[in-house]
Amino acid sequence: MKFRLTVLLVMIMALCACAKQEPQPLPLVVDPHPQIRVVFGNEGVRSCLAIANATVDTSSDLPRCIVRVVNLSQQKVPLEHKVVWEDQYGAPLLYTAAWQRSPVAESGEKTIVNMAKTPGAVRATVTLRFPEDVQIWVPEPDPATMQMQAQ
Repeated sequence: MKFRLTVLLVMIMALCACAKQEPQPLPLVVDPHPQIRVVFGNEGVRSCLAIANATVDTSSDLPRCIVRVVNLSQQKVPLEHKVVWEDQYGAPLLYTAAWQRSPVAESGEKTIVNMAKTPGAVRATVTLRFPEDVQIWVPEPDPATMQMQAQ
């Protein structure tokens, strides 16, 4: 009886060890520094890029965030980033940040440096995404309308 129970236990343990374990998805929001939050636009961005280092320089009245982004792929990656500064309560400051576009070389690094625009800035949120260029559709002019305008 003990032998059968031992064999059954060993088989159960072997099956558990052989079961496929799904890799855990990488988080899309990371906090590499207490005053910096990095938001990856999607899983594709997260799988290609990593944060090597992040720091905040508070030597002046306006804090400055410095984030080093590393390209993990073997291809040049187009990257857009935006930095939004927040006050001590987590509310975004009134300054509206624009998307900045810059490529990251294959297996290379890109350093993002941004200075706050107001002295009340405490925390920075850096958002990374791949550009999504928008095609602007321009309709062809109607020949009938063109003839009426010419007359």
